[in-house]
Amino acid sequence: RTTLISGDVTVETIEHLMSALSGLGIDNATIRIDGPEVPCGDGSALPFTEQILKVGTVEQDLPRRFISVTEPICLQDGDAMIAAFPSHQKGLHVVYDLDYGKEGSRIARQTQGWNSESGSYNTDVAPARTFSLQEEAIALQSQGLCTHLTPADMLVIGEDGPIDNEYRFDNEPVRHKILDIVGDLYLAGSFIQGRIIASQSGHALNRKLCKAILEQQKVAKRSDAVASGLQMD
Repeated sequence: RTTLISGDVTVETIEHLMSALSGLGIDNATIRIDGPEVPCGDGSALPFTEQILKVGTVEQDLPRRFISVTEPICLQDGDAMIAAFPSHQKGLHVVYDLDYGKEGSRIARQTQGWNSESGSYNTDVAPARTFSLQEEAIALQSQGLCTHLTPADMLVIGEDGPIDNEYRFDNEPVRHKILDIVGDLYLAGSFIQGRIIASQSGHALNRKLCKAILEQQKVAKRSDAVASGLQMD
């Protein structure tokens, strides 16, 4: 999960809410919460997008802020990889390859792409839920976590597929990975324009990419400032 920290205050599991805001193009919102964790709902972004669409949005006079990827960035951690590339197309383009590389894996290899300009976030990405294997869910509950949830509430994958549940998409796990990337990258504070390619990447690597993109922007601004100063002289 992704956690925000300010002093001694923490708010956990923000990625699905952040993803909903980014996916629906919300860049000015106040969120009030009275606990240490954003409610997880069914593990997807639907609980947030449905309410946002229900109340509607307001177009404002100020222009949107964008951060463009200007040079390729590639980060790796073991078998996990995530990369960002400049793109001449508008918006954020994400392609995720989910492959656990194990013969007979209960989660087959899946590849999915999504384009923020498509307007399909609420139908193609938001419904995809957090998933876990049955043994992972048992291990969590043995530690006293998620004890109020059952497989019917979340997406728990057993030997024969989802337990007391069913997939919303044939490739729901890889779509949820895209959902997480969209949410984690929105921590940049602006919409990112570029092409993202990922394989096995999780929250930690997603956030490292977000920081690398922000650092790239800072370096570009410093270079522009220096160039402007030299030109003026």
